[in-house]
Amino acid sequence: MASNNLVDIFRVISQELDARNDKTERIVKLSRDITIESKRTISLLQRSQLQSTAERLATFQKAEYNLARVRKNNFYKLARELENESPFYFNRSYTFGLQEYIEAISFLYYLQKGTLIAHKEVQRSLVFQDVGNPGEKRPNEISSDGKGNTPENNNSVVKDISEKKRISVHVSQHDYILGLMDLTGELMRATINANPVESIQFVQDTNNFLQLVYQGSLALYGYRTKELSRKMSTLLSSVLKIESYVYSLKIRELDTFGGALTTKPIFVDAFGDQQNRHYNDDYDSGTD
Repeated sequence: MASNNLVDIFRVISQELDARNDKTERIVKLSRDITIESKRTISLLQRSQLQSTAERLATFQKAEYNLARVRKNNFYKLARELENESPFYFNRSYTFGLQEYIEAISFLYYLQKGTLIAHKEVQRSLVFQDVGNPGEKRPNEISSDGKGNTPENNNSVVKDISEKKRISVHVSQHDYILGLMDLTGELMRATINANPVESIQFVQDTNNFLQLVYQGSLALYGYRTKELSRKMSTLLSSVLKIESYVYSLKIRELDTFGGALTTKPIFVDAFGDQQNRHYNDDYDSGTD
């Protein structure tokens, strides 16, 4: 008797593990689809810097449509998979897709408004009304005999969205920050690919923006994970590249229109005041 009970227990555990593994596979597939569509949107936005104003607005509208389709077709399904689950249990299965989406939506937001999208706005975009599946019964509709077999209950389907609860994909602060770290690389590429004559203000504003992002990231020193440390290193590289690009544009401008070089190159204070002071002294003295 005890042996039969033990077999039943293991059978139940096996079914639960199979269900978990199946759900993980579905979530991984959704995350992969989100990553692909988000990358396509980012590539679309990268080309906008070489377009006219009218073409750029059309590109932004198409990017908004693409992201809305990702939310409807992928994130909604992901939210249903995560319903009644711990927001962190399956996080590793969809974190890369979520980070790519954050990168895409923050890239679009910056190109449109010139500022950083807030965490709460990203989270708000991933909250949905659970409309249920076609033909799904309301859970509180049970017939008088307790079996739910009355014709009224069999024909009852979800009709009113307001009667359904909200579901969402949880956006942790860690995923949000990692997505923003990836954004800086896209902004660096967009700046270098932009027309330096027509987009000089965009180049300068993005340079200042990346400096602020890097300065803010230094406050995370005590909270770094391995992945965050790697992305912060990439962020610093992007900041230095765009500053070097801005400096080269300034030199080119002086060579074109004449005049003396009266400004020093703007480098982020990445190596401390001591080394910057030595660099400035060498610059003033004209030594290498």
